[in-house]
Amino acid sequence: MKNRLLFLALSLSAILGFAQGASAATATSQFNVTITVQPSCDVTTTSIPDLAFGSVAAGAAATGDTTFKLQCTIGTAPVISLTSNNGWKMKGQDSSPYDNTAATVAYGLYSDSGRTTTWNDTTTVTAADDGTEQTFHVYGSVADAGQTVGNFKDVVTVTLTY
Repeated sequence: MKNRLLFLALSLSAILGFAQGASAATATSQFNVTITVQPSCDVTTTSIPDLAFGSVAAGAAATGDTTFKLQCTIGTAPVISLTSNNGWKMKGQDSSPYDNTAATVAYGLYSDSGRTTTWNDTTTVTAADDGTEQTFHVYGSVADAGQTVGNFKDVVTVTLTY
């Protein structure tokens, strides 16, 4: 029995020694990790405040302004244009007791506070391409409110082209 235990111990020792001395083969390979970030721009102002000229006397001039913010990916410099639904005229609204829907009040929008640089669908503004959130001011001007009483309105669309 002693011999059997000795034989078993020697056999086990030989097997373990062989296993420890054996070298394992390895193989390697590689794969790429990629992403493509698309250029993007967003108007980050939840709701752009109205540009309100307020209440004015007939024939008076008026000014107003509003702001909006946008953010684009780095390297994306959008061109910002403004488009009027009514050809840069506020249309009269059917608001009791006045129905002035045939009347209009012309106005202009500008990118500078001096109201000298027109901002519309043909004269645009270019944003920076550094990825930061930017604030843009829109300045409005009415040269002559006209003689028709009532409420007037137009809708302007901000378009980012990048």
